[in-house]
Amino acid sequence: MTCAACVSAVDKALHNVPGVTRAQVNFASRQADIYGQAEATTLVKALQQAG
Repeated sequence: MTCAACVSAVDKALHNVPGVTRAQVNFASRQADIYGQAEATTLVKALQQAG
């Protein structure tokens, strides 16, 4: 993630994954905390598609 727009795109992509109940994206640490029941491969695919 290189900018605030990236954070927004990542947040939106994660929230659109079925099974994700909550996602917190942190720009400063370049990390995301994801809660719910979703496969890791599904999350990665969603992020790749988001750019």
